[in-house]
Formats: sequence, C-alpha cells, structure tokens
Amino acid sequence: MLKSRSAGVHYFDTQDLRFSKFSVFRLLHDILRMRVGIIIPASNMLKWIFPIVFIISKICRSKIIFIPVGGWLCWYLKDKRTLCRMISNVEVVMPQTMDDVNALKNQFKWDNVEYFPNFRITTNRNTDVRLNEHLRLVFFARINKKKGLDVVFYIADKLQKNLPNITIDFYGQINEADRGYFEKELAWHTNTEYKGFLQPEQIYDVLRQYDILLFPTRYINDEGFPGTILDGYMSGVPVIASNWCHSKEFVRDGYCGYICDINDIDSFYQKVAYLNENRDVLMQLKKNALRESEKYTDAAAFNIIKKYL
Repeated sequence: MLKSRSAGVHYFDTQDLRFSKFSVFRLLHDILRMRVGIIIPASNMLKWIFPIVFIISKICRSKIIFIPVGGWLCWYLKDKRTLCRMISNVEVVMPQTMDDVNALKNQFKWDNVEYFPNFRITTNRNTDVRLNEHLRLVFFARINKKKGLDVVFYIADKLQKNLPNITIDFYGQINEADRGYFEKELAWHTNTEYKGFLQPEQIYDVLRQYDILLFPTRYINDEGFPGTILDGYMSGVPVIASNWCHSKEFVRDGYCGYICDINDIDSFYQKVAYLNENRDVLMQLKKNALRESEKYTDAAAFNIIKKYL
C-alpha cells in the first residue's frame, strides 16, 4: 500500500534474524535513518527488539506507528509496565478491532489509539456474484483443530447423509500435529477435498467459485480480524462463523453471514441447510458481502493512516 503511494519505503522482517545474525546491521541502519517506523509486532519482537527501536526513535526524533494484528495485545501487556509506558509514548497505536481500541483506552488510559482495519489491495477485483447448482463450501485458513476442523467435518458428515451433492474444499497450510486427524477425516468423507495452497494472486478468482465460507474458529479469545473472512467478502462469499470475541464486529449476522455458538455445532449445519433451501437469501448475502468489503480496501486504510506519515 505504501510503496504504491510513496518512494523511500523500506521493509524488514525480524524473522530474518533467525537465519542471519548479520541482518541486525541492516535493521539498525534502517532504524537510524527512518522518519516514520511502522511496527507490526509479535510477542518476541516486543520483548527483545521493540525497546531498542523505541529508544533509538526518541534519540533520532522519529515517529512510530504501532499496528498490533490480532486480539492479543491487551492481555499480553497486563503485567508489563515498562513496555506499556513505551507503547503509550509512540505516535499512535492502531488496533484492528474497536474492542481493542476501547480496551486500550479504558484499561491503560492511552490517548494515542485509533482504529485501523485489516485491508486488502483491491486492484482488478471481480465484483460478479453467482450461485452454484450444488452448493460449494470452502474452508480457507490454517488447517488445525483450533480453527474448528471438528465442526467442519461434523458439517461434512451431516451433508454426506442428508445433502450429498454439497461439497467442502480445504485450502491452507496443514499443522503437522493435526495431519493424521485431517487426512483420516478426509478419507472418511467423500464430499471433502484438500486443494493445497493458494498464491495471493489466485485467492479471489478461486474463492468466488464458492457459495459459503466456513470459519468455526475455536480461538475464541484471541482471534482478531481474520484475513480469511475479508478475503471471503472481497470474493462475494458470505461466512458462517463461530462466536469468537470480535465476531459481531466483523460478521453482521443475517447480512453478510451468520454467527453460530461454537458449543452448538449443529447450528452450523442448520445454517448451511437453510441457505441450500433459500437460494434467494444466499444470493443477497453474497451481494452484501461484496458491499461489506468496501470498508476494507487499501484506499480506505490509507485515508486513516496517511495523517501520521
């Protein structure tokens, strides 16, 4: 997003430090020269690298834009006073959810917090929506049990018995610890198939071939704004999601998808069966999903962040 609008943008992935210790010199070089630093942290980065970046930014009078991805920052900071003091003194903290914005303002009394949504680059996006004769469902996320694989296979089991023409395809990286379970369930259910990985340039063309996206995550307390859901909206695909902590902020129940209680997994199947019987409702959900995606374009995101650059 920034490179398309400005020259002189440099990028450093702190994972590089694991493979080459000499890359620390490039990191220090970039920090010393930066005017504005945008930090997208993970917990280890906050613990070991952020304090160094913060101190240098104060010496060099450069600005830091702090963008925490996911819903983990508030609970992570509860017992870290020094780190809290540092982050409270950056230019701006920009969480992806309004819940986190309000929590940081109310719990930590920070006044440098502003909402910054997850977003996607939207060049040449196809805005047509269509339905398949036999519904096609998709699971597009990391393939592990915590993402709700058991719920998806429960749906597959019920569909296999009652609506055998409806299929479920899986895309994503398989968690090795769950590979045995996943492959066993795939073999048992004839209406499921693993389709591998999608490259970024493939996502919208592939997802728009589906009718419903399944997102029964069990990360109830630390799921932020999943890119999976955003990719679904951008493709005109509504979502049936679990009631994770931020679900109501991003899934407008009955408008661009449905929210189901993760402890009532039959409700997920019931929503699929309902939409199979009510294709007009499903078509409206698909159109609404596309409308919802307009909130999360790169243009909308840039309008928020540009005043800090």
